[in-house]
Parts: sequence; C-alpha cells; structure tokens
Amino acid sequence: MLNVLAATDLSEHGNAAVAYALELAGTLNARLFVVNTYRTQSSAAMVMHSLNEILEADAKAGLAELLSQLSPRAVALGVAPESIVRYGDADTVIRELSRNHAIDLIVLGNKGKSALDTLFFGSVSQALIEKIETPTLLIPPDAVFKSWKKLAYAVHLQEYRQEGHVRYLQAMLAQLGGQVETLHIFDDELPLNDAELTHHDWLLATLGTQSAGSRLIYGEDVVEELYTYAQEYQPDVLAVASHRYNFFERLLVPGISRQLAAKSTVPLLMLPFQAPI
Repeated sequence: MLNVLAATDLSEHGNAAVAYALELAGTLNARLFVVNTYRTQSSAAMVMHSLNEILEADAKAGLAELLSQLSPRAVALGVAPESIVRYGDADTVIRELSRNHAIDLIVLGNKGKSALDTLFFGSVSQALIEKIETPTLLIPPDAVFKSWKKLAYAVHLQEYRQEGHVRYLQAMLAQLGGQVETLHIFDDELPLNDAELTHHDWLLATLGTQSAGSRLIYGEDVVEELYTYAQEYQPDVLAVASHRYNFFERLLVPGISRQLAAKSTVPLLMLPFQAPI
C-alpha cells in the first residue's frame, strides 16, 4: 500500500490541498496521513510552555475539525485519514515523518505568486524542494482532483536515464489508469543525436501502453516553456525531475523552482534524484 502525507497550515488553501490528497489516496487505495505543526520563538520557558500548550490545542482542534468536514467523503472513498500534530519547523517534521512512515508522496498547498510568503509555499515547500528526498506534489489554487489520466513528464535527454522516476510514475499510473507524455526541451532545433534518440526511444518502450507519446519543445527558458505547455494542454499533473547537474539542476535553485511553482496552473510533481519504488 502506498503512503501519502498531506501537510496543512489550516489555511483555506492548505485544507483544499488535503482534500485533493484525500481524493488521490482514495483512488490509489493509499494510507493517508494529515499533519499540522506548531512552534513558538519565545526564549522565556514559562511563557513558551504555556503558549505551546495553547498552540498545540488549537492545532489539534483545527485538524480535528478539518477531518470531520472531510469525513463523509473519506468514508465514501474508504480512506481513514490519520491526523498528526507535531511541534517544530514544518519542513523538518515533514522530512522526519516521511522517513519514519515510508511516505511515497508529500502533498502541499501552493498559493503561487499571489502569496509567496505563506507557510507551505514560502518557507516549507521551498525548503523541501531544495533538498528533495520524497516526491512532492504542489497543488495550485482551485485545482480539483480529476484522477491522473493525462500526466506530463519533463525529461532531459542528454542526462542519464532516470529509471526510478519511470518506475514511480508507472506505479502511480497503473493505479490511476492514466498515460504520460514525455516532454523534451531544447534550446536549438538540431536533430536528436544518437544518445538522445536512444534515450527517447527507451522512454517510449519502457512506458509501453502507459506512454501517450513524446513532445519536443524548443526554447531557452525552461520555466516559460513548461508553463506555456501546461496552459495549452492542461495535463492533470506536470512532473519534473531533479538532477545533480546540468539542465534540471536549475529547478533546485530557489529563484527557478519558485518561478515554476508560482506560474504552474496544474499540480506540479517534483521528483527527487533517487526516486523510490
């Protein structure tokens, strides 16, 4: 069984991301954990202890109310969300929970450019993306789960084959009944060389019936090209791979990843260099 972790700061959009995660967990027949964190910055022990108790109680009450609201849908989907309230920095807590519970997917709300300083995009999702360990799904405003029938996967053909990413996507799509279109972005219109063509053909052959084909896109601005593609073709999810060098390495630079997440109008799946499964 897959394990999904949805994190919320109990804001409207954070809670909407949990609702999205619930639908996804139901479709995947996955176990769902829902986490909220709290902490204080005070150095006065007595004040901090008292305030922590208040914050913890508020966090537990808020999370309980959210899960109560989602309960009818959770029952219909056959999902029993498990609530977790922890003290500490959200990104640290999420990483710890991801390791301890063998999390296969983290789901976070992303308000985009209208509110870049919000908790789960400004500091938390950015911290998680910069040192990504677990596949992380950023949910933009107003995104509604419609299953993953059409997924787009951005790949750089000049880098090593990411077999872990492909296996991960295949496992997800097998449960969801979807297909994936591979996207290849180039800054010139030269024909594919032998290595690129071999990589391209390997992807299509490996994905097999789960392949929806491939698309070559020419442009110098990676973020803009992916944004334009998402706007025009509206995939259910846009997956991008983190790499240790070259092309998509730039996605890990705060300014670039922030731009991509801020501009994306579809859920954005960030895959770590070493993908699970």
